[in-house]
Amino acid sequence: MSQLFSRRELQVIAGYARGDTGPQIAVRLGLSPSTIKTINDRAATRVRDTGKPAVRHPVLVDYAYRTGQLEGLKPEERGPIRLTRRQQQCLDGYAEGLTAEQQAAALGVTKNTVHTLRVRLLRQLGAKTAAHAVALAWQYHLLADQGTLPRPACPTCGRR
Repeated sequence: MSQLFSRRELQVIAGYARGDTGPQIAVRLGLSPSTIKTINDRAATRVRDTGKPAVRHPVLVDYAYRTGQLEGLKPEERGPIRLTRRQQQCLDGYAEGLTAEQQAAALGVTKNTVHTLRVRLLRQLGAKTAAHAVALAWQYHLLADQGTLPRPACPTCGRR
């Protein structure tokens, strides 16, 4: 059975899913940045992720969507999104929590190439952060493996 996040953990993860930074989430929730870090650490422990925050946040967003805990988060309005094969691979890497170095090794390219692909991916999605990109990918059914949970229809194309 999937480990459920607490209400407060979900509020923080939803902030990342919307592209907010930790300090922005702290202000919005009326918490200190150190409290946000503690909440992140606790949530990451639930999914057994010990990576750096830049890698951790997309993993937490992916896990929350995969387990159905962010289904109520209203999809952001976007036009049709088409990704190249490499952009798709970068997006999947974000969701898996791969670092740029790990992804470069997996794809057989340089770390700089991965960085360029990621920047272009974020720009094309209109995402502010990697966690925001993963959230948009869930909302618009762009991840290669979105699990077996039933999904609401995509607001643009109607796909489930």
